[in-house]
Amino acid sequence: YTRFFADFNTFQGNRSTRALYEAWQPSNPGGTTPIPDANDQISSRPSTYLLEKGTYFRLKNVQLTYTLPRNLTTKIGFSNLQVYLQGQNMLTLTKYSGLNPEIQTGADNTLGFDGGYMPVSRNFLVGLNVSF
Repeated sequence: YTRFFADFNTFQGNRSTRALYEAWQPSNPGGTTPIPDANDQISSRPSTYLLEKGTYFRLKNVQLTYTLPRNLTTKIGFSNLQVYLQGQNMLTLTKYSGLNPEIQTGADNTLGFDGGYMPVSRNFLVGLNVSF
C-alpha cells in the first residue's frame, strides 16, 4: 500500500524519489519501478511491482520475572515478592518495505494485501507481584 500511494498517481501529492530515479525509461533500461504515466489516475494496471515477500520473524511477547529470595521477603513482611518486566513486539526482522508485515484480512478476505495497516506498537510493562 505504501508503494501504491507513494509511487503512482493515486492521489494528488508528492511522489517518492524511488518513482523518479528508479523508474524504467529508455535512458534507464535497468529501472526497477514502472514508467510514470500521468494518464494512469488510479494505478489499476496489473503489475508485479506491488508484489513482494512478506516473510518476517517477530518476538511478540516476552516476560522476565525475578522472585526475591524468601529469607529477604520475610524480613520485610511478605511471603512472596516478584518483580517482572514484560515487553510486546520487541523485535521484527523482515525485508518487507511496508509498515507491518503481519497481514490482516478485511471483510472481503483479501489475502496478501496489507491495506496500509499501521505498524504494531512496542509496549513495556513493569510489575510487582506481592503475597502477604
